[in-house]
Amino acid sequence: MKRGSGAVWFSFLTDCTSLGEAVESIANKTDSSPPRSRRNADQTSRQAERRSVMKTLAMIPLALGIVLAAVPPARADDTSCTEPLSGAINGNVVVPEGATCSLHDATVTGNVLVGKGARLLMIAGPVTIAGDLLGIQCDAVEIHPEPSSTVSIGGSVGLLFCTGQTGSSGTKLTPL
Repeated sequence: MKRGSGAVWFSFLTDCTSLGEAVESIANKTDSSPPRSRRNADQTSRQAERRSVMKTLAMIPLALGIVLAAVPPARADDTSCTEPLSGAINGNVVVPEGATCSLHDATVTGNVLVGKGARLLMIAGPVTIAGDLLGIQCDAVEIHPEPSSTVSIGGSVGLLFCTGQTGSSGTKLTPL
């Protein structure tokens, strides 16, 4: 024992009001960590919580995919397209499941949504879509304008899991 350490030890003991309190205080200072079995239980609990969080995070893309897989049904301000459309179309154009829609000399002020198994054709006259063109599990989206025509899409083009031949030929997409 070093010289002078007895004074520190004595000071410590005099701060305690009883021998039991001194023993308890020394025990707490020497090993403040929980017993090994409790630490293992805490670690197992944290690992289980992490796994639960990871499972939840893994479900987010699946849930998002399910939500995106269904093109929303036509709202009151949406136009359902099951035959050729032309002219000014205010709002969104929705091509319902399994339908074929053709846009000729058309200007759509909203988005164009192509449903499951549906087909969208843009082959004649200028076509302008102010919003997005979105097809999820559609059959096809074909952009083949006449040589002197243009197709302009102001937003994004997203074609996901379409089963048919989707594409364009001789087409220059111009941003709005």
